[in-house]
Amino acid sequence: MNNKIYAYYESIGTRKQAEEFARANVWKHTWKLQGWEPIMLNGSHAKGSPLFQKLIAKLLTVSRSLSASDQNDIQRIFVRFNRWAAIHAAGGGWFSDYDVINDGFTPKDAESLLKNRSLILIGEEKPFCIYANANICQGAIQKFISDELQEDQKIKTENEVLNQPNEPVATLIHFKRDDTKQKSELMNEFFQKKSLDIVI
Repeated sequence: MNNKIYAYYESIGTRKQAEEFARANVWKHTWKLQGWEPIMLNGSHAKGSPLFQKLIAKLLTVSRSLSASDQNDIQRIFVRFNRWAAIHAAGGGWFSDYDVINDGFTPKDAESLLKNRSLILIGEEKPFCIYANANICQGAIQKFISDELQEDQKIKTENEVLNQPNEPVATLIHFKRDDTKQKSELMNEFFQKKSLDIVI
């Protein structure tokens, strides 16, 4: 049973590095507790995919025709697609955003969910946890390169491009933006409350 879970980090100018690292630490801790081996990938891993340069060229082309709001968010959009190149270079597997807390999703649960499938997208509007084997990663990136990535000046999500629905998994908690607290604070508060519930 493969218990590796990957995440992808790339520096984004508008984000504070200390906050990103704090989120990643909580992510790592909660996945470890459920029997996973968390591994953080980065830009150097993404460049290991033979499709990386073509993907970047496509994203640069697409970025010129995006809306003002997506233009302002262009670094995050690049990161979202670059992570596919990183997991492709790593040989495929499970990967998640590092603002996702694992509240009970074990490698055994993942194995049951997989069965004979080669692609799983977990999330709501956008996927925040994905399983893709190496061949599917390659095919997905090739589709990102060849297909339309934007519609009405808005970037499509991966599930829209791949025509694959997102699935819910109740034990994977994805934290959204909050105007009053940092995501790392929300993640820590949730984790600490759950830890207390377990102790009690």
